[in-house]
Amino acid sequence: MTYQEILQAESFLIEIEGLIAQVRHGQALFQEAKTLDGKISSSFSQYKSTGYSWNTISYSRDEPHRYCTLIGDALTIMQCALQSVLNKEPNYGKIKQVRLDLSRLNQKNKSNNSKQKRKLIIELVAKYSGQIKLDKLFADYVDHGDALFEEDKTDEIFNALIGVLNLYLDNLTSTNSLPEKSKGKNPTVQVFNSQTNTQMVAVNVQVSIENCLKELDDCETLSQEEITEIKAQLDDIQKLLKDKKGKKKTIREKISSALKWVADKGTDAMIALLPTLVMILTNLQGVNV
Repeated sequence: MTYQEILQAESFLIEIEGLIAQVRHGQALFQEAKTLDGKISSSFSQYKSTGYSWNTISYSRDEPHRYCTLIGDALTIMQCALQSVLNKEPNYGKIKQVRLDLSRLNQKNKSNNSKQKRKLIIELVAKYSGQIKLDKLFADYVDHGDALFEEDKTDEIFNALIGVLNLYLDNLTSTNSLPEKSKGKNPTVQVFNSQTNTQMVAVNVQVSIENCLKELDDCETLSQEEITEIKAQLDDIQKLLKDKKGKKKTIREKISSALKWVADKGTDAMIALLPTLVMILTNLQGVNV
């Protein structure tokens, strides 16, 4: 199943649940249930609902309650059959969990409470460290807090984690399009590791930005307007890095703003820009600005 098919199946489940609730209150929604069953059958070849027949469910003035009961039973079977289709997807459990955690992150991102954000970062880094190849930046923050950094980096790391989990979700939902040899392996999201040598760090950051700009020119999934905006974000960061009077705090603020912009734009923008932003953030300690 593609991710769109997963979303469609979940949408059908919500419709079924709505009909079940109405039938329980005495509404005989025979035609609505039958039509929905047909839509599901035509959408998913794996969907096999057995144990009832719409042709045998008929209304009787003497037994109106039984009529509703039979429709409710059919809807319950539909619900179980469709849920079974979803449960057979190998990554579906992970997909649901990542979406739940992204919802928690996005909700918490509206808050200015750094302690709560840090607590959630620690929890999720521990949770996903075995599934995703997280950058050393996250481990350092979890282990030492802000002791290693000149300023509070909670917001930057928080937004970077949102980006990484969005990429992981994209990886999970595109597994079916991978070659057969790749299926079954845990999808991973790897962000660049840093080097400690100051000169090498500066070179790596510059090369990363230049490579990102080149890849944007060949990108077909982003609009020209989005590409132009991404390039403008990178250009501003480049100028700050080259400016000998530029302050790390100013650069971090710009990167934090870019990370929030990326999170709002979606997966394609994240794939294009997130690794470069996180690399700059990780290596900022070693860049002479």
